[in-house]
Amino acid sequence: MTDDPKPTETEPGLPPGAKAGPIDKETGGRWVEVTPAMAHAHPKGKPGIAIWLIVAWFGTTAILQITMLLIGTLPIFLIFLPIINALTAVALASRAPAAVWLTMIAGGLQVLLMMMAASPITVFTAAITLLIIFYILDGDRPNLIYRHRYRSFRKDKE
Repeated sequence: MTDDPKPTETEPGLPPGAKAGPIDKETGGRWVEVTPAMAHAHPKGKPGIAIWLIVAWFGTTAILQITMLLIGTLPIFLIFLPIINALTAVALASRAPAAVWLTMIAGGLQVLLMMMAASPITVFTAAITLLIIFYILDGDRPNLIYRHRYRSFRKDKE
């Protein structure tokens, strides 16, 4: 892990306004935090095909779950599930930082649904949702878009 939990101030070679965090001793990398405007202005600060597919996934899942509620195949106490999925799709598309948390909540609820009725469809959707969670939490593009930070492996003079 790291010895210094506080990020260092702007260093030479970083964009103005960027703050570099401590170097991870295991990977040699560190997170560099930038402003939301800087992140969204960067070419990788815009949603790519993977994020648009994830938005479509959550939107389609919400529509299917609303349909299941209407025909009675989804328990009524899970009425919040399609709402969370729809909110997640909107947050991801609008590049809102809350999308990270909504993605984790939607994934947890999907796993809960899988435990309640372990049909092949729920197992499949839970697996896809868990893969999405890992991508949103650890992917370079999602971290720049939603958390306004990027990984730097640049070797600096210490």
